[in-house]
Amino acid sequence: MSYRSAPVVLERTGLYRLTSFGNGDAYSFERLGDDAHEIFVQGDGATELRAAYEDARDAYGTPGTVFHRATWDDCLALLWSIVADD
Repeated sequence: MSYRSAPVVLERTGLYRLTSFGNGDAYSFERLGDDAHEIFVQGDGATELRAAYEDARDAYGTPGTVFHRATWDDCLALLWSIVADD
């Protein structure tokens, strides 16, 4: 029997929630509010989402980048647009 971890909420803002399942095997990316929507990715999509999320998080913490001058919700909105477009 394989062990699967409980879902882990990586991000929870007023506008977005990103949840990891199975130690990153799959992700639920939710836009919250009046226009709520959920995208669920697994396999290569999960790997790509995690890489894009980590890149955005790193850029947000780096002075001089466009991400650093934005709000975190703006960064998540950009990530959402990338994932939703796939």
